[in-house]
Amino acid sequence: MTEQSENSGLRALRSAREMIDAFLAGERRNHPLRLARPKLARAEAEMRRLLNVKPIRTRSGHNIRYRIEYVDDEPHLTERRPGGISRPFRVGRDVYIATAQALDTADRPLLFEEVMQGVAERVRPAPPSFQVRTCLRFWTRASKPLVERVRTRYRAVHVGQLGSEVDQLWLRLQDRGTV
Repeated sequence: MTEQSENSGLRALRSAREMIDAFLAGERRNHPLRLARPKLARAEAEMRRLLNVKPIRTRSGHNIRYRIEYVDDEPHLTERRPGGISRPFRVGRDVYIATAQALDTADRPLLFEEVMQGVAERVRPAPPSFQVRTCLRFWTRASKPLVERVRTRYRAVHVGQLGSEVDQLWLRLQDRGTV
């Protein structure tokens, strides 16, 4: 860490603090708060660099991997997030098929709660919501998405064909190993 970069970061922080203080004290025309934003961003970046801290990850989903894994001799769609600390999400084939049927028989886009209700009618006991969400994420992130999200609702891209499409996707994933 050089003295120049340390001084640069400290100067940026001090300047930003002074601008905010002036703004709050009422000297708005001379020191608009909007000028503090880039200086605070520069200071944060400088401090992260000096402390060797990685920036906070965004939720882009590009690291998510899917595969078919066997648990107790039953195939499960598994969603893994490399580098994450959470356990993988696993979905049994019965929930996978029931979720597809709930969407495929709908005459309009469904809210997530409506998809859950449709799955609960087909699978007893009702599965946890993470399993249905895992299916939806998998189908919306496929190379050719099978389900699309319209605002807060979900619908099959090709109504009436979702059942066969998700079967084909399952088989491809089983053959390929991971997506």
